Amino acid sequence: MVPLKQGLGSAGLCMNGVIFVALSSRHHLLLRLPRHRVIELTIAGQGKELKRRGRSMHEWLVVYEQSEGGLLLLMHEALSFVESLC
Repeated sequence: MVPLKQGLGSAGLCMNGVIFVALSSRHHLLLRLPRHRVIELTIAGQGKELKRRGRSMHEWLVVYEQSEGGLLLLMHEALSFVESLC
């Protein structure tokens, strides 16, 4: 079971105390990914870098609509990234 943690304005799923997926207050899915992946996915039109209070959150992607399979792959990638940080 993956625990919940408060952050980014709402509860998010975390691994080792680090949030890797969350839902924004505007109901957008947020994923924590390596900065280069956030840039790649932004260029590909699959999302955009999260900005909070005018500040860029370089490792966070606001996900645009995805197929269920594509979304699961991105969520798994986010989990793997956070596991690599610990």
